[in-house]
Amino acid sequence: MLSPDGVLYFSANASATLIGVVAESGPANSSWAMYRKNPKHHGNAAGLPGDWHWDVVSGFSVDASPASDGAGRLWMAMNGQLQAFHPDGTVAVPPVEGLFADQGPIIGDPDTLWMASIAGYNPARSELVAYDTKDLRLLSRLPLDGFVPHRASMALASDGTVYVGTALEGAGGRLYATNATTGFYRAWNLPRPVVNAPVLRGDSVVLVAAEYI
Repeated sequence: MLSPDGVLYFSANASATLIGVVAESGPANSSWAMYRKNPKHHGNAAGLPGDWHWDVVSGFSVDASPASDGAGRLWMAMNGQLQAFHPDGTVAVPPVEGLFADQGPIIGDPDTLWMASIAGYNPARSELVAYDTKDLRLLSRLPLDGFVPHRASMALASDGTVYVGTALEGAGGRLYATNATTGFYRAWNLPRPVVNAPVLRGDSVVLVAAEYI
């Protein structure tokens, strides 16, 4: 980090030491004077107006990306719970009871949200749930064998079908496909555990990353 008084600060991991060196280049007057741009460390490189809009302290890790619904609310898994925020950072929906998740939600249309959750807090079993974001009405609850990989998500086809993979205890995995509107459901047994989110190539081919055993 280059400070305004022209001192360059850096750390040495081997000795756990913070070192300050007088820099010859003078004060830090560039638009990117330190790691991730400024003391907030937000890394806004896109030239967006302003540097910081709002933040929320979760108290725990946030391991997946949020999803935005038709009303502009941001839905995300924080502290293992699903909740939503308005565009100004205020709470739109408090933590939803009965879920335990660290996977990112997906929104299939402006009002339908899908989330993978650990069923009964049992890591060996998961479930895929769908909610109406307008009133949090439960639309679908699908039990899954195994667990959805940590920080993974789902794949969404243009017809609203959701694909999600799981890893079974011991060995093997499963790929699930379901559609809350049509009632379509199918599951495939896989020889190896699924380790990440499925990827769609068009709407007819599903690619899945599996663990090498």
